[in-house]
Order: sequence, then C-alpha cells, then structure tokens
Amino acid sequence: MPKESTPAPIQTPAPAPNLAQKPKGGWFQKIPRDILFSPGGMILIFFALIIEIIDFLLPLPIIEYLIEIPLEIIFLVLLSIIAHYPFKAMVIPFIIERIPIISDILPTWLIRMFF
Repeated sequence: MPKESTPAPIQTPAPAPNLAQKPKGGWFQKIPRDILFSPGGMILIFFALIIEIIDFLLPLPIIEYLIEIPLEIIFLVLLSIIAHYPFKAMVIPFIIERIPIISDILPTWLIRMFF
C-alpha cells in the first residue's frame, strides 16, 4: 500500500521592504511631538488657547469673526513656519472653524496637536 505524503506547507515570500517612505497625507495631520514641545510649539499652544478663549468669551459671531479670523490666519502662518505643516492639512480645519456650532464642539487645533 503506497504511503500518502502530507503536502508541504506553503511558504509565502516575505514582503519586500518599502524603501520609499509613504508621505503622510490627510486633512488632519498630527504635529510631531518634538516640534510640539519645542519653544515654537509652546507658542502655537499658547496662541491656540488664546483663540479658544476669545471664541468662548465673545458672544456675537460678527465681532468674534472680526477678531478671530486674523488671529487664525496668523496661527496658520506660524503653524506652517514652525511645524512645516502643509497647506492641504490647513484647509478643512479652517473651514470647520467657520461653522458656528461645530467650531464650539470640535476645536480643530486640539485634533492637530494631540490626536
């Protein structure tokens, strides 16, 4: 009686290492921790907190936008200079901050810095 042989396990080749790193993309990029805790990152955190305090204290949206929009534009410039943040990652959060109810619930600067 012939002996049945068991099939050898199929070995899959190991995936080739990806030498080219895929660039980080997306609309909400996280600021690297080393940049966030540098002196420039502390300026960004302080500036973002000032913007949120003004947003909380000013009750009228028209007055709020007159003060807040220039501050947010300055914040975006600082973010691009200090954290080397791409423009694509700044567009959607800036638009979200213009929607009155959502901007109160979802501070986009918090998402960019910590999540």
